[in-house]
Amino acid sequence: MTAPVANTVNLRALLEEMIERDASDLHITAGDKPKLRIDGDITDANVNVVLSPKDTLQLAYSILTENQKKRFVDKIEAKLGRPISGATIAVWGLAFKADTDDIRESAALDVIRYLLDKGAVVRAHDYKGMENMKQIFKDEVEWCADPVSAAAGCDAVALLTEWPQYTTLPFRKIAATMNAPIIFDGRNCLHRDVMRETGFQYYPMGRPPVENTLKLKNRV
Repeated sequence: MTAPVANTVNLRALLEEMIERDASDLHITAGDKPKLRIDGDITDANVNVVLSPKDTLQLAYSILTENQKKRFVDKIEAKLGRPISGATIAVWGLAFKADTDDIRESAALDVIRYLLDKGAVVRAHDYKGMENMKQIFKDEVEWCADPVSAAAGCDAVALLTEWPQYTTLPFRKIAATMNAPIIFDGRNCLHRDVMRETGFQYYPMGRPPVENTLKLKNRV
């Protein structure tokens, strides 16, 4: 079944965020009882998460989709290096997955709302989903024709849809145009070595960050 696999991947990421461990140390399997069980000390490398194939996955997914997006924005606020109110955040990816304009269940719906509620300025780009998202946020968001111009002058980028085009952008050029070269990768789709070589502070989900020395432009 497709859904349990996707849910398990998301659960893995959330658990990693909670215990600050890498994915390779977590073993997630389907159990035969409708409950969630975590075996072992969460500080130990050998952690086993046992899930039922149906009920618990659905419950876990509902918790994930509610909490993971808030945690993502909380991480932006914590790592931004300046107050989030008044900061400009570029959001790359509005559709719920690549190669569609469907924004239903898109992470961007909640992430953008959380950012706006915290006083951030949001500049957004997507290859297909912008027109649909405009119907929701209208002029609350600045809509950008390409990801490079979306990031220019921003304090950070939040990547929310795994469009393959985002992995091959001119990151060195992008870093030079940003107030601070920081990317929060909600899909873990960018390459760590590229981020390091192009000077980005890079924060994936549930994986160790790449923390280069920040080269800041004019900061408020």
